[in-house]
Amino acid sequence: MSTPLPAWSTPQGLIAWTVAALLTLLATPATAGTDTACGVHAARWVDACPALSPAKLTDTLCPPGAVVLTFTARDGARLELEITRARPHSFRRAGPLGVSPVGEFADWSSEPDGVRAILDGVTACAEERPQILLDGSGGEVSAPRPAPRPPWLVLAAFLATSALCFRARRDPSQKRVLSWVALVGAWAAGVGFRALVYPWSFFHQNGQAPIWIESALEGGVDRSLYGGGYGALYAWAAAADLDDPDRALFIANAVVGGAAVPLCWLLARAVGARPVFASALAAIVALDPVLARTAQSESHFTLSTVLLLAAAAILSMAARRPRMSGTLLGALAAGCLIAQALRVHPLAWVAGGLTPLVVVLQRGRLLTRLRVLGVAYAVTALVAAAASGSVLFEVLHGDISRRVAAEWSPTVAAVVTVFADWRTAAVLLPSAATALVLRRRRAWLPLVVAAVGLSCLGLANLAAVDDDWIHAAYYRQALGLWVASIVAWTVAAGIQRWALAPTISAAIVALASPGLGPWLSSDAREATRALEWRTRLPRESTVVYLSRTRYRVVRLPLYGRGVVGGIRSHPFAASRPPDLTELRGPVYYYRSTLCSTEEGRPVCAKYEKRFDLEEVGRWVLPAVPSRSDYTYDTNEVVVSLNRLQTVAPPDG
Repeated sequence: MSTPLPAWSTPQGLIAWTVAALLTLLATPATAGTDTACGVHAARWVDACPALSPAKLTDTLCPPGAVVLTFTARDGARLELEITRARPHSFRRAGPLGVSPVGEFADWSSEPDGVRAILDGVTACAEERPQILLDGSGGEVSAPRPAPRPPWLVLAAFLATSALCFRARRDPSQKRVLSWVALVGAWAAGVGFRALVYPWSFFHQNGQAPIWIESALEGGVDRSLYGGGYGALYAWAAAADLDDPDRALFIANAVVGGAAVPLCWLLARAVGARPVFASALAAIVALDPVLARTAQSESHFTLSTVLLLAAAAILSMAARRPRMSGTLLGALAAGCLIAQALRVHPLAWVAGGLTPLVVVLQRGRLLTRLRVLGVAYAVTALVAAAASGSVLFEVLHGDISRRVAAEWSPTVAAVVTVFADWRTAAVLLPSAATALVLRRRRAWLPLVVAAVGLSCLGLANLAAVDDDWIHAAYYRQALGLWVASIVAWTVAAGIQRWALAPTISAAIVALASPGLGPWLSSDAREATRALEWRTRLPRESTVVYLSRTRYRVVRLPLYGRGVVGGIRSHPFAASRPPDLTELRGPVYYYRSTLCSTEEGRPVCAKYEKRFDLEEVGRWVLPAVPSRSDYTYDTNEVVVSLNRLQTVAPPDG
């Protein structure tokens, strides 16, 4: 006699549970940009200023010694203002404070009236109420860092997946328990192998890797640039060790990246791979140098890849027995993970949209698979819109939209470039020839799905100008689709047994190809080196360095405010001279990699003549740009750390 199912496990109960979960997601607000002590303080200050009523405060940042407010005027124009103590180069003086617009403005009088009115209003309010930055004793207001928040979307996905597994009603046999133990062992083995081969280091291009650590320290409150999902998920890791948040986050990212190994095995098995074949694919994922390199860093690619791979595995497991209740649960869990991945970085958006295609690669009638595909897309789209729609809207109306307009050119040539790559051709052409020779019509569907995925990713590739490692990591985000396509093709062609050896051989050749080039760019080496020398600086030191030229950026892992000994950074742009008059404590000048570029070299030479410097450390790095359009003017890049003794007056 069978045990009756609980009421919530019936199809009707599961549908009701899914709808209730969706309504909960709709009613749960996304992480607000002002839901921190810094943001609440600034919002209250703006609300008390009648002159700012026509404008809307859309973002707040509180770097050491400053408050940065972003406003949107009624006509849609955006203005970012920095409020600091009054300095000689402050654009406007407001009593003890200075107010300056962030950006380049050739003629302020020609700016729109709404933009100029915002600056006038902030200046008037800052003069009347300097409490935006200063406390009653004249000291700077120091907002505490936000506490980490629970990852609600990941927890919701876990609950839905648990309900899906419970619905199977299978007793845990000894063999099944051993399988799960083996998967956990593979996870640990993958993490350990990568740690032995690839040391910890930063990864992000254009010298901006420490920005992601800072995002985690701030809990991902800045959503307008990329979505804030990375910082929200990794806030607990950064907060776990404020003396070394970078390495704490590296470890967390390595553990998350190791999950790709068992997830690949589960996905391959769900699509129809034999255990040996699934294990071979999982081993290839563990050995992949791109996945290993990103996992041993702060890279957001690791997080988005694992989230989307988990979503693909859950969808495939739910689609093995396409019942409506199970499909809804699987789509709900996958939708939560996809929604979280969309918040990590816009480069994951296309891969996230392609993820539900894995359900059409299951065995069975094509009409049934298409029906399941429609349900999967409908539910995942609804969950993503409910949970992350407002965040994506902010990103689309932020700085990323200007980058898209400047750098994205969707052309047929972009797609041709993808298929012209020898590694792509080495996989697709023999696969198509095999399907043609064996006359396996079903083997064409996985090839078509893979081609569609490659075409969409190629058209939307904003990382095309970045180095080969960034480019490769971008395509790895659709790892679930590639694994499912490979397995579905071997199943449909009926060659899974003897396809094992050539598949492994082709994967090894592709992974070992020399086309990736050096695996550490100069700016990544520079930031990684800073992890060592920052520990030798006195507490509460300040490091001055050239951080920005026209397009290039360098950020050092110096976060101030009680992190890593409270060491503060004082970055300056080539267009704005550094103000050293009010710096407290020991002051150091760091000669960054930007000083070895055509734009930065004369700027560094100008200020180094004024500084009385005592060299503390000097390092020679290989000149390896992180973007194809950003080059150095020498074969080697020299960086140095210097103690600042005195500052000579400017010439003339």
